[in-house]
Amino acid sequence: MPREQVTITKERYEELLKFERVLAALEQAGVDNWEGYGEATQTLEDEDLDISDNVNNILLNMSGGLLPENLSKEEINILKKAFGKNWFTYLGYTEDKYKKPKIGD
Repeated sequence: MPREQVTITKERYEELLKFERVLAALEQAGVDNWEGYGEATQTLEDEDLDISDNVNNILLNMSGGLLPENLSKEEINILKKAFGKNWFTYLGYTEDKYKKPKIGD
């Protein structure tokens, strides 16, 4: 099965490489043994699950007829976090009949 790919800017790629090096250095220094490390990583995992559930709920509502222009600011921000600032196009709303929400842009 082919690996899924994403496209990012070179600037963002270099930023991620830097963060990866910083994390590796921190872990090598023993940060994973520091008090609070487990709590912090669990918080991230919990946030990821919450976002995933929220995204799934929004997409389910949209497949049931909820139009993009009726999304709340919070729902728009969740979709932006999941799919990027071009979430509207990413999700296939390219036809003129769909109105991009004015909130959160």
